[in-house]
Amino acid sequence: MKKIALIDDNQDMISTIIYSIEDIDKNLKIIGFTNPKKFEEDTKKNKYDLILLDIMMPKLNGWDLFSIIKNSENKNKDTPIIFLTAKVDEQSIKLGRYASDSYITKPFETKDLVKEIYKYLK
Repeated sequence: MKKIALIDDNQDMISTIIYSIEDIDKNLKIIGFTNPKKFEEDTKKNKYDLILLDIMMPKLNGWDLFSIIKNSENKNKDTPIIFLTAKVDEQSIKLGRYASDSYITKPFETKDLVKEIYKYLK
């Protein structure tokens, strides 16, 4: 079973993604975090196969959390990260695509997200 972390401050978004993705593929386990700081702590103990990360979050935004994960010695330093975000301005998209493994803008189709997930889990 592949383990995916989903970090988004919107619990409804997390619930929708978990329900949609796990319904399509029972071999994917998605663990949702609404608090980026709790996920940061979790990455010191747990290894994920993929990280789905929102950018616009209070307390700790996705860019900062991305930097913490990639520049630390935690277990997820080399884990692929897909940004899932409502930031659709050209600069954010270019930076997101350059820095992360993939950049998906909200709203998105579940089939498009699944396609991206499979790219990194094969």
